[in-house]
Amino acid sequence: MSGHGSAAAALGLGPRELVAIVGSGGKTSLLRLIARELAGGGSTVTVTTTTAMYLSQLADLGPVLIHEDLGRLLDCLRDSFVGRKVVGAARGRSSGEKVVGLPGAWVDSIWAAELSSHVVVEADGSQHKSLKAFAPHEPVVPTETTTIVQVAGLDILGKPLGPEFVHRAEVLSRSLGVSMGSPVTATVVTDCLLEQLRVLRAGWPSARVVTVLNKADDPLSEAAGSEVAAGLSAVTGGPDEVVISSCTEGRFRRVRAPFVSAIVLAAGRAERMGEQKLLLPLKGRSLVRWVVDAAVGSRADETIVVVGHEAREVASELEGLPVSIVVNREYSEGMSTSLKTGVGATNSGRDAVVFLLGDQPLVSSAVVDRLIDAFVRSGRSIVRPLVDGRPAHPVLMSATLIPEIMSEEGDRGAREVLERRRHDVFYVAVDDPRIDLDVDSREDYESLLGSRRSGPGSRENG
Repeated sequence: MSGHGSAAAALGLGPRELVAIVGSGGKTSLLRLIARELAGGGSTVTVTTTTAMYLSQLADLGPVLIHEDLGRLLDCLRDSFVGRKVVGAARGRSSGEKVVGLPGAWVDSIWAAELSSHVVVEADGSQHKSLKAFAPHEPVVPTETTTIVQVAGLDILGKPLGPEFVHRAEVLSRSLGVSMGSPVTATVVTDCLLEQLRVLRAGWPSARVVTVLNKADDPLSEAAGSEVAAGLSAVTGGPDEVVISSCTEGRFRRVRAPFVSAIVLAAGRAERMGEQKLLLPLKGRSLVRWVVDAAVGSRADETIVVVGHEAREVASELEGLPVSIVVNREYSEGMSTSLKTGVGATNSGRDAVVFLLGDQPLVSSAVVDRLIDAFVRSGRSIVRPLVDGRPAHPVLMSATLIPEIMSEEGDRGAREVLERRRHDVFYVAVDDPRIDLDVDSREDYESLLGSRRSGPGSRENG
């Protein structure tokens, strides 16, 4: 996680962007903040809406041009940017104090004319609520949009799901299967945003999507924001970035999914077995292949396989898989050498490493994913499964512990680090005791073959 002193920096906006802001819970505040920051940095900004906005909200940023003819509007915009940084645009006035927004195609034309370096658009309405469901006609995002900013207000948490707090509450209730009047939880917010994301990804597939969880004005709401961010990052098609913010206090914290390196330890001599146990077959695949498949199928960003004893044979069993194979030539000196070999081959930007044992074929991708989720949510430096009340493998360790791992010696692996850091461990309860079954002997292998339960390594086993 990284902090940013400005909204534009947290959103990762480039030197030229067409930004559409959708959702609820602070869109207008964010639009105004972005426009001021960009202008303060020397950019020129056109601000507008494709729905409706209060004229005063635009006029507070600079002059507002209102024209019903696109050609006339373009000419006036071109002239207005002489000596000015921010100019508002609208198509007309509505009853009351609001302006009528521009058609999406008009915004595309303004963008194409390159009259300003940035165009920032409020692209749907929310009636001042902190959460909303899209109507079929929403949002009205210009075709050429480069970044879509999806906003939700964390102050909705704990409020009842109803029209007083949620825009189109009945639509959201039906789509999520959540009863009207029930409390809005972090899960409801996550699922609501995922519903919106499906619409945004389908309609504007080339646009970058940044989710802003706004109104994180106290530690509790910020913690809830982290929970929502973890849920959004855990799915395919989630946002490109998540930002937890308090626009009123000018605080922005970008939350990114951690880069996790999976390290499969497959270098041992297997002296108790008396043969290369990792290559023994199980339901059409070798034992080591089950473990590596679990790592590759998880949300880990890379998989490193450390080989040693009969390295060529083990490596050939993994041909064609998207893994990096490294040889530990000192494997006979103990497991610590394999840990260090594996860690040394990981991406330098990794946030955590998860160690899988090559002789535990019943570990699943789902278990690895649960460890990654727990790492994000708990903030702990070590995450382990808990099986029948006892710690198990795999073990996830923060990259902050790598210096300690690299200082280990002998055949104790990372046990000394785990002992020293026992108060930093977060345990994830796992119902399936089979994940911790390691094949150390012929009896273990025969027991494994005799299992009548569902196949190993599947996500359902997590």
